[in-house]
Amino acid sequence: DSRFSRQLASEPHVGFVACDELRALERRKLQQMIEYHRRYLTIAFPLAPRRAPANFNPGAAWACGVQAAALALSSGCGDGAVLAHCGRFAQDNGGCGFVLKPPHLRDIEAVVNHADSGGESLIAPPSALRLDLRVLAARAIPGPGDAEGEAVDAPVGVAVSIWGATGDCARQTYRPSLPSNGIVVWPEALPSDDKMLPKPMSFIIGSPAAAVLVVEL
Repeated sequence: DSRFSRQLASEPHVGFVACDELRALERRKLQQMIEYHRRYLTIAFPLAPRRAPANFNPGAAWACGVQAAALALSSGCGDGAVLAHCGRFAQDNGGCGFVLKPPHLRDIEAVVNHADSGGESLIAPPSALRLDLRVLAARAIPGPGDAEGEAVDAPVGVAVSIWGATGDCARQTYRPSLPSNGIVVWPEALPSDDKMLPKPMSFIIGSPAAAVLVVEL
């Protein structure tokens, strides 16, 4: 805890923080962590035995400026944390595995040049946003096989979640619906008989730079 508040020497420094400690620090010392990680490197890691891997929310680490959120990728493709990780690094920056932090998390020039303002950064973080969406349909949905290996139709639901800063994390779902010719349509997203649009899935995102949208069927 104290290492995020004391001034360290100028030599390179790499720290390690467990996911439970990260959650506590995010609640109590978020701004101190951001300022600390403008200068020093930290790796956040999950607390789980090797034989029973379990992950944590990497978006909370990214929102604090942590440079590396280590995950157990062997936990399976259905793990939401792994999906968020792939969404961040498989698409951004050409899929090279490295994504530059946004300016308000990495730039120390404002702190250095405005020390008389109390050391607070003058770089404003991105504004909070509201995301409204409806999942209308999904195509080419493979069905499970029966005892003879023939494909059979089974209800398919959809879940949409935000992985990011702890306060931004949310998950909303549609009830399972039977596919027709490989296409699933969810009634919750369709207009009513009087042509009124239904209420969308709505998310309030305070730290957009650290947020990843995950869609699961």
